[in-house]
Amino acid sequence: MKRRTKPRAGRATRASREGTKETVNSQAPTPSTTPPNPKQQRPASKAAPKISHPEKAQSLPSATEIATIAAILAPEGPPGGACKRALQFYIEAVYLLREAPTNLEDLVRLFATDERRRTLFIKPFADAIAEQRANTLLLDPKARIDPARKYLASLGLKLPTWRAVRDNLRKSYLEMQKRPQLQGIQPPETFEAFIARFERKRDSGAVYEIPKLWLEGIVRDARERAKAGKRKGAETRKNTSSKKSQKKLLD
Repeated sequence: MKRRTKPRAGRATRASREGTKETVNSQAPTPSTTPPNPKQQRPASKAAPKISHPEKAQSLPSATEIATIAAILAPEGPPGGACKRALQFYIEAVYLLREAPTNLEDLVRLFATDERRRTLFIKPFADAIAEQRANTLLLDPKARIDPARKYLASLGLKLPTWRAVRDNLRKSYLEMQKRPQLQGIQPPETFEAFIARFERKRDSGAVYEIPKLWLEGIVRDARERAKAGKRKGAETRKNTSSKKSQKKLLD
């Protein structure tokens, strides 16, 4: 008769050890392979409010910039009043820029110095005349016909005398002086001083070397005046006819 052997205390069987190991492994948390979301770990910071304008965004100057402007405006005055004055200058500058025209010629005409306006508006005319001086045609007061009048006739404007050419040149020059770009820049030059630039002394008397640029301008302005005269005549005839019709109705 065989004796039954009992397992020693403190010793676990192989099956019980493996079962315990599986139980422990099943209870252990499984590491996550998904990277952590930084938005979940750290609360999002609120962005600083921006100062905006219904037309376009405009940032305020810094405190240092305001203090600098205030110190320039009132170096001996109270700081509070000087800072308010600096902000007034800033606000006026903002609205000035918003209301100012975007066209360069309009900006120069409104805000530039006289010297800058002369450079922008008068210098191109002077340069054009200087370039055309080498391409001139003779206007001889004592001749029955000259190259200047021949050139005008070829463009469709027949002027029989040199005085007629001079009178048309005067009209073109005065029309040019009325251009808004030239207003307020400097006192206009007289026509006599203008045409004296083209005068040349000869043994037979004074002659004029008129640039083609100005002769072409004479033709262009004469055509514009003719068109304006026709429009005015048509309006006059229309008004006269209307008055006659009203008079007949009244009679």
